[in-house]
Order: sequence, then structure tokens, then C-alpha cells
Amino acid sequence: MRAALKHLHTHVTDEAINTEGSPKAPVKEKVIMLNEMTKSDLQIIQSQAWIREGFQITDLSGKFWESKHNGKDLHASPEKHGDNKCLLSPLRDKYGAGRLLAIAAEYLHQTDVGILGGDLNALKDIDKSLHTENQLKDTYLKTGQVEGSKEGMTWGQMAAIYERHHGLSRVDKLLFCGAIQVEDFETFGMDVEVEDEADKQQLIKTGLEKGWVTDHLGIKANFTLSSLPTEPWSIAGKSKKPKRRL
Repeated sequence: MRAALKHLHTHVTDEAINTEGSPKAPVKEKVIMLNEMTKSDLQIIQSQAWIREGFQITDLSGKFWESKHNGKDLHASPEKHGDNKCLLSPLRDKYGAGRLLAIAAEYLHQTDVGILGGDLNALKDIDKSLHTENQLKDTYLKTGQVEGSKEGMTWGQMAAIYERHHGLSRVDKLLFCGAIQVEDFETFGMDVEVEDEADKQQLIKTGLEKGWVTDHLGIKANFTLSSLPTEPWSIAGKSKKPKRRL
């Protein structure tokens, strides 16, 4: 987790550089979504000064997690407030992907701006159209990318050797709706390894080629709000205020 957070920090600093090599415009608000956290991970997250000083954390403990072993955590800039609606794998297995996303979409459409992100286990053909069926937009596709292209795959590159036969998948997504536009999208985190040599060797024994911090790539996007909110997560009705980076 420490190595993962160290790498993540380089992607949320104001000095982040885009793929063309030119400095990006300052990002006003930053949101980090982490999946499948353990309780010990939460302790490490809270020990990081850059997180304590720059973000609010939704979960300080696993008290409200459905699973006793792992959950999801969201970090937002101190001035950014909002509800954290997450898709959970156990619920997906129980209700099915279509019904679960439909439930989440109902809440997203009740707000002026809604963003849902994380590991959606999008492995089936039905997952390719679920966002459209629920009037949501896919950040990857909205930036001109093509479904099925290697550039969008987030799982498989660092999978355990015995799982490589599954190939590559775009299981991690950012979906959104409302008065917001996506500016760019990218994956990150390839080949990041844990720092402790003993931990690294233990991971290799489990079947990984290297001591990677995760078998997923991260996904990152920049958004622009169409107008500034007058209240937390609420967009002013017909306001023509300047756009704001999120």
C-alpha cells in the first residue's frame, strides 16, 4: 500500500504533466477512489501527511463495510463534499450488473453532477452498453477511445501467471452524468512494485511475475463543471459562471 500511495501521489500533484508534455491547468478539486481496501490499508492511508492535509476521507474504519475483509474508500479535497455511491461485487453477484448499475444511476441522476468510478468487474458483453441504457457517459469512450482497444485495458497486464489466459479486460471505469464534461482520460500504475523485498517475494510465490502492488491499472480523468455550484454538489440553475476544473 505504501508504494501504491507513493506512486498515486505523483498523479495528484499540481505539477502533474499531461501526455503531450505541457503543464496542465491547475485542478481545483481532486477526488481519489480506492477499491478493495483492508482495515490495515486504512491505517496506512491515514498516516500519509499529504492525504491528511489535502483530502477528506470517507471511511476511517471498516465499521460500515459490507465485507469484514475489504471495502472502498474515497478521498476528496477538503472543500469538495458529496455522497459516495459504490458498486460492490457481492451485490453484483446477487442482483446482476444491469440491476445494480440501474440502482446507482437513480441516485446519480438525482444530483446536478454524478460520477461513479472503480472496479466494475465489466467482463461481459452486456457491460459494454449498460452505461448507455442508464443514461450515463463513459469517460474512456467520451474522449474518443474505442471499445476493445489495448489502451483502455485495466486488468490482465499484471495478472497472476495462471490467470493470463483470460487476456486483457477493461474492468475499471469512470461513468458520469449531469452538468460536467470530461477533458481527458488515461490509465496509470503499470509495473509499480512493493518496496519490501520479503513482501515482493511472497507475492511472486502467489503466482505474480513481479511483486506488483495490484493486478489492476489505475484510471484517471479530468472533468470540467459546466457552472459553479451554489451548494455542495449542486449546480446553479441557469448560471453562466466560468467553468471549473475538477
